[in-house]
Amino acid sequence: MFIRTMERRLIKTHLSKKPLPSGLAVSMGMILLCTLTSLAYWNIPSVSTYLAANQDLVLNHYHIWRLLTSTLVHGDMGHLLSNSYMLGILSYFVFGYFGWTVYPFAIFILSAFVNLFTLMAMPESIFLIGASGMVYCLAGFWLTLYIFIERQRSFTQRFVRSFGVALVTLFPTSLEPQTSYKAHAIGFLVGLLFAIYYFLTHKTQIRNSEKWQIIFDEEDSYPFPQEPLPENKGTDPLHWN
Repeated sequence: MFIRTMERRLIKTHLSKKPLPSGLAVSMGMILLCTLTSLAYWNIPSVSTYLAANQDLVLNHYHIWRLLTSTLVHGDMGHLLSNSYMLGILSYFVFGYFGWTVYPFAIFILSAFVNLFTLMAMPESIFLIGASGMVYCLAGFWLTLYIFIERQRSFTQRFVRSFGVALVTLFPTSLEPQTSYKAHAIGFLVGLLFAIYYFLTHKTQIRNSEKWQIIFDEEDSYPFPQEPLPENKGTDPLHWN
């Protein structure tokens, strides 16, 4: 006789679909905004004095807007290009899969808090500029949600993949004195915490987007151990006790 076994296999998750096509426009738009703001910072002194942030201006003089504008300005073209690479990739995927309420809206606001926490840990007169805090916030958000969502693989596989990507793309190969690694660490932690919050509040929606496949396996076997057939006595037909 045949035994049929049934197995449910996860074949698609929320991240299996293609990201929104408009993600490319959002990604390029953010890089363009950073470029234009940086050009103004470099070339227009009357504007540049209102863009960068330090602890004194933000906490003592209440220039709160600087927590946002300091994310957009960069020290030089090399600084801008180094941030634009990861900013473009992560902007495309985070917007493409999670929409504008996550990015740019929530992430941009969270990057202001990243700047605030970073400034509080820095000397009062040091200025903080650059999109690194937002880049690491995006990375923390994306890599954490990958672990939660991509259940086609085991937890260990997801964690190793996520950690490997973070190790290759986010950890510096050399230390530079003008770089705020505190902003990197704080940004990643804020992104990680936001990802946990987002997953818990959208878990039903995320799980409902999963697609499962039912697979049947058939085996030619008996469900119970076989007993020897009884002996045929005389001419009576074979019978079972």
